[in-house]
Amino acid sequence: MLVFPTVVLVPVIIVRAAGLDAQYLSWSIFAALLVCGLMTLIQSFRTGFIGAGHVLISTSAATSIAVCILALSAGGIALMMNLVIVSALFQLLLSSKLSWLRRVITPVVSGMVLML
Repeated sequence: MLVFPTVVLVPVIIVRAAGLDAQYLSWSIFAALLVCGLMTLIQSFRTGFIGAGHVLISTSAATSIAVCILALSAGGIALMMNLVIVSALFQLLLSSKLSWLRRVITPVVSGMVLML
């Protein structure tokens, strides 16, 4: 129940800031709840290399608020959906190369970045 406000709040902020009507608001809240629920189910079951085998609750990312507002203002819902799909594919590609990134971004490098 603690995850519910974060899943709902991000779409509300994005839709209200972009100046869209209530139809988009209800659709975006439904889509956010559906996708976060499905991703939680996928993470809880381990099938091959997909899923952690633990209950890892997925929520909406607050870091995407500014980008989504700009995309909705500039190109509408189609641009924002394409942006979300491309970023999801990029994250999928990046996660498949995580072992390579661990060799490049060592704990010393990441510690220095965090300290700066």
